[in-house]
Amino acid sequence: MAAIKRVKQTGCNWTEVDVQLTSDGIPVIFHDDMLERCTNGEGLLAETSFDVLKDLDAGRYFSEAFCGERVPELKALLAYAKESGLKLNIEIKTYPDTDVQRLCVAVSETIVRSDISLSQLIFSSFNMDALAACKELLPLVPRAVLFERVPDKWRDYLYLEPAFFNCDYRYLTKNIFDSVHGAGVKIQGYSTENPEDVAQLWEWGMMRLITRSPQRFL
Repeated sequence: MAAIKRVKQTGCNWTEVDVQLTSDGIPVIFHDDMLERCTNGEGLLAETSFDVLKDLDAGRYFSEAFCGERVPELKALLAYAKESGLKLNIEIKTYPDTDVQRLCVAVSETIVRSDISLSQLIFSSFNMDALAACKELLPLVPRAVLFERVPDKWRDYLYLEPAFFNCDYRYLTKNIFDSVHGAGVKIQGYSTENPEDVAQLWEWGMMRLITRSPQRFL
């Protein structure tokens, strides 16, 4: 939550987060499938109960200044976003053993219970089954298809009715921008810390950029 609050302090109004489920079905904000890299826990997140997860330190990995930071529930993040007005790009994070439907149902139910405005949310994923489930469960939340590189057959993904393609900025070309935008889909890029890398992409019509250093772009 310290990172999320820092986003708001910089003056940005969007942030991107990854959501997965604990073993007991609680949606939490977490990127890796394993606990070791970013916490003092061990094992698979999907095999860890929230009771265990909530006591782990998820801040020391980044800096001593963040010792004691916990892995947040999606419920807590939504409450903060509702209060602060921060908008969320929620990536449905999946791994080979993820129960995609269970994850999407839990996320959708948590969003509905939070009573947050759906205009504050975007769903994104590399997993097309996840996006299809999100479309069915909460059709009013815009969807972003995640690619590393926009494929030649990108029109095959229009059945998901995506608002956005999110892709690695390094593979974007003017032709891709023009053709994708012509189909009514906007481009959002990821991820660089250097504003010069993407200066031309704004001129082409890039919608947003996902970065770990938003202050450099402001």
